[in-house]
Amino acid sequence: MSDNIVNECPNCGAQMDKGDKCCKYCGTANPNYKAPYYKSEGNKIADAINNGAEELKKKNVNIVVAILLFVFCWPIGVIYLIVKLAN
Repeated sequence: MSDNIVNECPNCGAQMDKGDKCCKYCGTANPNYKAPYYKSEGNKIADAINNGAEELKKKNVNIVVAILLFVFCWPIGVIYLIVKLAN
């Protein structure tokens, strides 16, 4: 018996490999199949944004104040961030 074969098909009894999503003879789903996990680009971008926000929190930057300053008076927002990040 090979290491890849994990079980028999519950419907027809054929042997199924670990990576088979379903039985190649009758189409019954493999109960031990686990879909591979791929991290999508959207998750990478969200993780980068979250990591950036956490870094700003560690540097004691008030994100709400920084955003408001950028919206209403962006030069003061830039100065605020430079001063806070320099500390």
